[in-house]
Amino acid sequence: MRTISECANQYLQRYCEQQRLQLVSVARKTTRPMLYRGKLDWRSEFLFEFSSTGDDCYQGTLLLNGLTVVKTETPPHRINTH
Repeated sequence: MRTISECANQYLQRYCEQQRLQLVSVARKTTRPMLYRGKLDWRSEFLFEFSSTGDDCYQGTLLLNGLTVVKTETPPHRINTH
């Protein structure tokens, strides 16, 4: 479980840097066993908060199967042009 959390945190740090966002916080929402590519693995959903200007805060979701990122969703947000 700890490895999954570390993977999620590292991915979200890189994702936010690439999108020019500030990562505020990360929290695990759910983790449950599932079959993935023919083997038993963990399916985890994380909630994360981010800011685009430093004055706002939005919530996104990250879905992982094992250590593989399946989906990253962010709501519409302001884009910092500076």
